[in-house]
Amino acid sequence: MLEVRGLTVSYGDHIAVAELDLTAHDGEVVCVLGPSGCGKSTLLRAIAGLEVPDAGTVVLDGQVLDGLRPDQRRIGLMFQDHALFPHRTVADNVGFGPRMQGLPRRHITGLVEDALELVDLAGTGHRTVTSLSGGEQQRVALARTIAARPRLLMLDEPLGSLDRALRDRLLADLPPLLRELGTTVLYVTHDQDEALALADRLAVMRDGRIQQVGPSDELWRSPASGFVARFLGLEHVFDAEVAGRVARTPLGDLPLPAEDGVTAVTSGPAQVVLLLDALRVTDPLLPIRAEEVELPAEVLARRFAGDHLRIRVRSKPGPELTVPVWRGDAPQIGDLVTVALDPAAVRVLPPDDAGHAAGADQ
Repeated sequence: MLEVRGLTVSYGDHIAVAELDLTAHDGEVVCVLGPSGCGKSTLLRAIAGLEVPDAGTVVLDGQVLDGLRPDQRRIGLMFQDHALFPHRTVADNVGFGPRMQGLPRRHITGLVEDALELVDLAGTGHRTVTSLSGGEQQRVALARTIAARPRLLMLDEPLGSLDRALRDRLLADLPPLLRELGTTVLYVTHDQDEALALADRLAVMRDGRIQQVGPSDELWRSPASGFVARFLGLEHVFDAEVAGRVARTPLGDLPLPAEDGVTAVTSGPAQVVLLLDALRVTDPLLPIRAEEVELPAEVLARRFAGDHLRIRVRSKPGPELTVPVWRGDAPQIGDLVTVALDPAAVRVLPPDDAGHAAGADQ
């Protein structure tokens, strides 16, 4: 439905988007995830026609958009700063797009009512924007984008300015709303939780380029680089040296799994990534298994994380590790524990230059 080919956007000597390729299928939600300044917003602005690219092509529903004005593209773009008209009514704000399209007043009224009902604000059309809460204003901004009936809906950090509780509430509401809308969505964020909650596919971006794209579970299990792993929240990334079926790491020599697709380096410098289920604290009911690596450790800190506890330990080989504790009596600060490392949850990747490997800076 959307195809971006070789898109390049620069500002003077700075290349914001570099030869970028990206697709989105009909009705799909694609989340573009990356750090601030990586080019995410510039990508959306170029697709919308608000930036003129140096090179590349944008195709939507088989139509080449190059050279078309923003109002000719029928793309809805909602920014973090939703820029509502503060002293106009909700209905006036939501009906702005259809009015600019020259639609009849009766038709506009129907579009406004439908959009407000979709975002659970039915009956608020007469209210002024300033009388609404922050979350309600965010919904009005989304309704305004929807009412224009865009072929493609693009959301640029739409929840970034909200407090945590409101953000979590809207994040729970968005997936069913987007499914009901049925429009192809390109959603930009730097927040991993947002992306994982919403995306059919994730595209991780760095320095103007897509580093990896695919279903979220695929990226979690098989990150393409240490940068992707760290940005998805996999904090245990270590420099390593691979020799045969062994990786020499700060945690000691780790045996490598034989499965295809988990060892991208068979010899020489590498990075080792531990997936979320790689580490556990042993207990009498779950002793060390033959294939696991045993790491004596001391508990340094404890932190509650929703339905489980995360403990920070210093392993006897040296590096600090974060380990989830799911059941039983959680160890206390100062306790000596045994951490089991499952080699099947280890990924070996080529070295990259995305900062220092974990252990020193995590």
